[in-house]
Amino acid sequence: MRDHVHVVLIGDRYVGKTTLLSSAQYGRFEENVVPLLETGSLPPAFLREPTKVTVTDTSLRCQEEEEICRIISSADVLCIVFAADDEDSMIRIQTYWMQLVTKALPVNATTPIVIIGNKIDLISEQSQHERLLEQHILPLMTFYDRVEMCIECSAKTMENIAEVFHVTNKAVIYPIAPLYDARHHRLQPAAIAALTRVFKLCDEDKDDLLCDEELQAFQKSLFNAPLSREELHSVKSVVSNATRDGVSDNSITLTGFLYIQKLFIERGRIEATWTVLWAFGYNDNLRLDTDVLVPGLKLEVDCIVEISPVGFDFLARLFHQHDFNRQGTLSQEQLNQMFSICPSIPWEDEIYPSSAEYTWSLDQFLSLWVYLCWSRPDEFMRMLVYLGFVHTTLTGDKRVDVSAAISLSSTRHEERLLGTSTRKTYIAFIFGKQQAGKTTFLKALSRTGSQYVLGYQLRNRTGVGVHTLNGERHFLIAREYSLNTEDREIISSSFCADTCDVIGLCYDVTDTTSSVYATSLKDFVVKPGPRVVILACKADELTHIPHSVFQHDDVRAEQNAPIVKVSSIKGNVDEAAAVLIKEASNPFLAESLRNSIPRWSSSWLPVVGTMIGFVLVGYMIYRYRVRS
Repeated sequence: MRDHVHVVLIGDRYVGKTTLLSSAQYGRFEENVVPLLETGSLPPAFLREPTKVTVTDTSLRCQEEEEICRIISSADVLCIVFAADDEDSMIRIQTYWMQLVTKALPVNATTPIVIIGNKIDLISEQSQHERLLEQHILPLMTFYDRVEMCIECSAKTMENIAEVFHVTNKAVIYPIAPLYDARHHRLQPAAIAALTRVFKLCDEDKDDLLCDEELQAFQKSLFNAPLSREELHSVKSVVSNATRDGVSDNSITLTGFLYIQKLFIERGRIEATWTVLWAFGYNDNLRLDTDVLVPGLKLEVDCIVEISPVGFDFLARLFHQHDFNRQGTLSQEQLNQMFSICPSIPWEDEIYPSSAEYTWSLDQFLSLWVYLCWSRPDEFMRMLVYLGFVHTTLTGDKRVDVSAAISLSSTRHEERLLGTSTRKTYIAFIFGKQQAGKTTFLKALSRTGSQYVLGYQLRNRTGVGVHTLNGERHFLIAREYSLNTEDREIISSSFCADTCDVIGLCYDVTDTTSSVYATSLKDFVVKPGPRVVILACKADELTHIPHSVFQHDDVRAEQNAPIVKVSSIKGNVDEAAAVLIKEASNPFLAESLRNSIPRWSSSWLPVVGTMIGFVLVGYMIYRYRVRS
């Protein structure tokens, strides 16, 4: 809701603009007023909304037309005033003032206009007055979309003065134009889209109906005022009588929900509809304000963004809501329905191979979100906003911010100092000679997680695997590096140290040159940096693997790199995933730290420590004797 509204009064001479403002400011009628009042604020007690309202008076007697145009361009809402006893002032709204407003405002301006009839205390014949209104004022409301209403008052008797400024204030705070097409008496397309999203988020069981329990939850959450059984019955009766399919199985359909909101607007309760839309993240232009709802992240280069337990709970609930047939999987159609309230499916351009026959288990569904959170955390949070995380996730009785769906890890430097990591998501870089089996490994890994290799067409081939360790899901995001010319540069870089937890060196057990290339890369691994695991790919293609292929035991021990067989035919990489995650969760920096300390320091440290101990004991004995 806006915190300030600027009202501009325009109209012919002697229609009572200045008197109108004076009566509102001072709460009484002043017989003699100056021709033009300075811009002033209305007293808070005079207003119904917690909004500061300033009003600018204008006068053709005191100001040039050019100056009035400049003031018009600064208005949040325009009030064109006519005298109820002066037909000429009515006619000039069409012939002069609307043309001046069109000249002063940009073509795409949406500044609302309220027409005010002053001096109703001077009307002598009501029927004649109503005829003049029908002839000169009502056509304006039909012809000009921005003319929202006409209201009459008397600055002298104070009749309707408070209501005048309430409706002008309301025209800005609760704008009707984005929601309602007054000319055709229907909701605007953008309003339908926004309210449809609200409906789908409130439909907890995803049956395209709002039952009594869902309506009550909606009412209590937004207005803190549950409906009685009689009120619920009355709402359904109104909807049922006005629409053909607004009620089904004693529940409100989307058609019925949209009708209720339209009815609120037509009956002057537009604030109810805006309250709903604001609560679900929309701004005054009916755009989902994700820039406000999604906090900016400041990340250290060597930490990652993970999904928090609250985030995983929300995603699991989302999965089960859309698993209508309770088969434990989501079809592509169900996934499309889930994302129908979003701009797109966030990973749809990255999945390879593309297929219309996707089915996703819960682990596979979560793996895709883990990948998105790691690769594009801002987009991850933005998607959760679209899907209703802010509005459906509660801690106690309070909604939580979308930042509760993520957690920032410790830096890798800190983890390596401690020699341990408590993360649930780890990053592996996969290197190896061409045809060594890297992509096959990713595909096999992905079957447990992301199901398909991601980023395939962008040469960022990535697979996500899930492995259960101590009863908890652990995710391994493995990215393949396929250009051998860049391997040594990447594996020895600070980028690798900052962004990778474990390196998988793939080699083809049937190709000796492949194993030689893989072991040669070990010498270039950045220190301090990620752990290393050697992946013996295509191990099921030989009945007997020569010892030389695995390299010598002393070489393996020196590099501290376990070797794991990977089956390409069976596609079983569970052991490899388990070893990669185990190595990643036990980072080491100890060896590097020992290497950085001079040899003499390690041999003299015990001696220095003993000497310091003797000094401290001697000093304590001395202090004791002095006190004695």
